[in-house]
Amino acid sequence: MVTTGPTTEDSLKATAAELQRAAFAELEQRLIFVRSVERYFDTKYHKIIGSDNAIEHMFTPMMPRKKGGRVSPVKVLKESATKQTVDALGFHPGEGGVFKSDGDSFANTYRNRLPKPLEPTAEEIEKITWLFNRIDDPKYRQWLLQFYGHVVQRPGTKIKSAPLIWSETQGNGKTTILKMIPMLLVGSWYSKEVTFGLLNSDFNDYLLNAWHINLTEFRAGTRGEREAISAAPPV
Repeated sequence: MVTTGPTTEDSLKATAAELQRAAFAELEQRLIFVRSVERYFDTKYHKIIGSDNAIEHMFTPMMPRKKGGRVSPVKVLKESATKQTVDALGFHPGEGGVFKSDGDSFANTYRNRLPKPLEPTAEEIEKITWLFNRIDDPKYRQWLLQFYGHVVQRPGTKIKSAPLIWSETQGNGKTTILKMIPMLLVGSWYSKEVTFGLLNSDFNDYLLNAWHINLTEFRAGTRGEREAISAAPPV
C-alpha cells in the first residue's frame, strides 16, 4: 500500500485558510468597537471610523479573496466573537491603545507622534540654562524644571499645580518657557492656547484632547471681570 502526502489542492486550501486567519486577526487587532458611540476605533490612527462604508473602503483590500471579490471586513467584524470591545473613548498620554479606569475600558485617542529624543549638545544646554536662569527665584526655577520633567517621566499623571510667570519686561522669554517648551514636550497637536474670552465662554470643546494648556496674558477690562478673577479659587 502506498501512502501519499497532501495534494496540491490540499496545500492551496491550507495556505488560503492560514492567510484568512491572519487577515482576520490583523483586522480585529486594529479595530475596536466602542459601545458609547457604536462605531469602530482605529488603533493605528487613534480615531473613530465614521461609517461601515468607510471600513469597507479602508480594509477590503487586505481581506482574502473569495468568488466574485473579497471578504467583507464589516461582515467579519459583525460576526466575530473575539473582536475587541471597550466602553468609551478616553485620552491618556501615559497608556497604550486601550486602558482601564474606574472599572471601565477606554480606547485611547492619544497618539504618540513625538520624535525620538536626542542628547543635547553643550551649546544647546548652555542656551536652555541661560533661558531658565533669567528666572530670579532659584526655588521656583528648580520647581519649574521638575514640573517639565514630570511631563516627560510620568505622562498623563495629573498634578494640582501650574506655573505662573509675571514680568513687566516684554520679550524676555516668558512665551518660550511657558508655551513653546511645553508644546515641544507634549506635541503641538495636544498643546492649546486659551485666551480670556475662551475661558469665560460657555463652551469648552477647545479643551478636547488638550494635554498642555497655555493661558495667555489676561486683562480684566471691567470691574466685574476684575472681581471674578480675584474671587476665583486657587488652582
